[in-house]
Amino acid sequence: MATQYTSILKLALPTQGELSGSWGTTVNENITTMVEQAVAGLATINSWSGNSHTLTTANGTTSESRCAMLADDNSGQPSGAATIVCPAASKIYILKNISGQAVTLKTASGTGIAVPNNGTSILFCDGTNVVEAINNITGALTTGALTVVGDVTASGTL
Repeated sequence: MATQYTSILKLALPTQGELSGSWGTTVNENITTMVEQAVAGLATINSWSGNSHTLTTANGTTSESRCAMLADDNSGQPSGAATIVCPAASKIYILKNISGQAVTLKTASGTGIAVPNNGTSILFCDGTNVVEAINNITGALTTGALTVVGDVTASGTL
């Protein structure tokens, strides 16, 4: 049986006895490097087609969708509100938007979250939709300058 790939991160799953004498390359390039990309990788989005960009995916090689962080670039800016399409697979993303437009991270058929220009959001795909990863903080929150956009509900001392 040939090497298979995981469904979410597309990491190599060599079968027992396969790759005899050459497993080091598969482990180093197709597993270790891919895990590093999933944990700490940055993909810069700078190509838009009709104000949309679909993240690349690939078995056993680098891809945008595996990266932990996405930054859209202000070169090749979208001309209006834009969409980044991610795979319908569970994954956390940090999206920094400096595109000049609002950018929505979503799956091809699901809903998404819009990140305003100059905003950064922690988002996750639940396999169907992209949702906010953080929408509630319990306990003390210490910040520097605080800018609030939208509605605010507060209790206790501010």
